[in-house]
Amino acid sequence: MGYYIETPGFNQGKAEIIAKEHGGKIVSFSVAKVEMNDPNKAVIIVVSNAMFEAAAFAYDMKEFNAFTQTYGDNKPKKFVILPRKIAKELTKCLY
Repeated sequence: MGYYIETPGFNQGKAEIIAKEHGGKIVSFSVAKVEMNDPNKAVIIVVSNAMFEAAAFAYDMKEFNAFTQTYGDNKPKKFVILPRKIAKELTKCLY
């Protein structure tokens, strides 16, 4: 795990900022899981860590499952769909 999108100056509201600035859409967990099957789309999982949020690119199902596992992790999460090309540019992801 390790491809993140930074939102300089903002520790909260990252899902909304990413969606607005990069043409994304905030969706439910179930929609995000289905969108993982589209090679042209990317799922960004924004995890709330109380003091800040982390916006991670779920570049494959293993990554998606690692971020969405429920045992011992009840942190709130939001899901943003972006064009995969944009997510790769923002995160410098090679996948």
